Amino acid sequence: SAITDLGGGGLSSAIGETAERFNCGITVDLGKVPLKYQGLAPWEIYISESQERMLLTVPPENLDLVMAVFEQEDVEANAIGTLTVERRLHLG
Repeated sequence: SAITDLGGGGLSSAIGETAERFNCGITVDLGKVPLKYQGLAPWEIYISESQERMLLTVPPENLDLVMAVFEQEDVEANAIGTLTVERRLHLG
């Protein structure tokens, strides 16, 4: 489990930091990322600065529980990707 903010560099830096921390790769579905502005291109979603957002890494067996807590607290949260054994970044 881990948490990091989406500061300068947005997902690009947070995802890279997370992959390095866990010595793995990551698959991300950019279509599941909540957007402040509609119509952003995939590269804009990936590098957009979002100081008010956080990236959490949650074990699969805890995901439903974590999502329920966010829902209960009226906090928007989406599962946007998974860690992979292969040390590659896959954006979809």
